[in-house]
Amino acid sequence: MAKISTGALITDITGSLGPVVFRGSDLGKQVYIKTYRKKEATDQQIIVRRAVARVRWNWSLLLESDRQSWFQLAAYVRTNKGFNGQYPRRAYSLFHEMNFWPAMAGVDPVLTAPSWPLQKSQIGGVTHLTTAGMFIWYAAGWPGAAHATAAFFMRPCLNVAQKSKFVPWKLIITKVDSVGVFEYVPEYENFFKLPYLQQLYQYKIVGWDSLSFPNVYETGETRVQT
Repeated sequence: MAKISTGALITDITGSLGPVVFRGSDLGKQVYIKTYRKKEATDQQIIVRRAVARVRWNWSLLLESDRQSWFQLAAYVRTNKGFNGQYPRRAYSLFHEMNFWPAMAGVDPVLTAPSWPLQKSQIGGVTHLTTAGMFIWYAAGWPGAAHATAAFFMRPCLNVAQKSKFVPWKLIITKVDSVGVFEYVPEYENFFKLPYLQQLYQYKIVGWDSLSFPNVYETGETRVQT
């Protein structure tokens, strides 16, 4: 904080200009710089940022032949966004979409783009909520795929009519290369309180495997049972 002297042209100055704040006191006019408390990242944000950084690093290490395969794929995979007509996707955005979940799961990236035409990833799964917590079952991936992952998102519904329009999805857990009977997910309690009977939730499952593209999203609703 500093004390300032005003000249004849500026006899009274208060308020703020950007981060600079002027105010009066018994000592005269004073000026100081606003300080903003830095918002700390959540554990989940840190995990996602590390995965994104890992994808960028893998892209930077690609052999030129592998990099060109993604540019060739981008010429085929098109989007309807934009002005009249369809436009190619960016090569890096395709690489990122293909390799984000492997980065989250800590498995090897897919360095060479899949060949055209593409086959979609396969996913089958369900979440089951009880008053004791969350249970999941899933099956993902084509036979012969090096790796397959299934990421589970949840969010509670505000009410039946509004659903979860204003409630953000929470990534609960990412499972890798395993299929089985209903499995208890203790990580659920890191994001939500234990649900009450008949409470309505929405779930989203993202399926990925190393032989397929794009990822598959499966959504549904579940009510809390005993």
